Amino acid sequence: MDLREALLRDALDAYQKEYRELMDIWKNLEGKAQWIVTVSGIFFAGMFAFIRNPLLQPVHYYEQCLLTASVVLLVLSVVSALLAQRLFDVQKAPYGDLLGALVKDLIDSDEISSDRIYCYLAEQGTFWKETNLTVQIVNKKKIASLLCAQCFLVLSILCCVIYTIIKIWGNQP
Repeated sequence: MDLREALLRDALDAYQKEYRELMDIWKNLEGKAQWIVTVSGIFFAGMFAFIRNPLLQPVHYYEQCLLTASVVLLVLSVVSALLAQRLFDVQKAPYGDLLGALVKDLIDSDEISSDRIYCYLAEQGTFWKETNLTVQIVNKKKIASLLCAQCFLVLSILCCVIYTIIKIWGNQP
């Protein structure tokens, strides 16, 4: 094995490690999106129970606005979290059929020279680089959607907290 081949094998190992890390990030983002949907659903149930109680019905316009804003922000939070979970088309990792096709081309050639092996490894590197790039792009989209979902959820909770504080202090004699 010459130096070029050894360096390319190191690069391939690095690409594969990066891919595994990117997929771990992907899974974590999916889990966070599910968590946001769950918390929002629990918060929805609490809000509707809160609103249904006749003693706690909003009296003032600004209280109605706060509760309405809270519900709208919850809906936006859920929608943003679901957008983070939508299916994305990414380039398939160069395993299985793709790698098999590259190996078959190499074996079917008249001679297996150092240059042919170098080209084989370089082509794998190109596939890994493109795959990792597409996963990075999708992860960035998921992160942006999750950030929006988290912000909407926090703002919704803040509206509800402000409403609750107003109700508590507004009932003082």
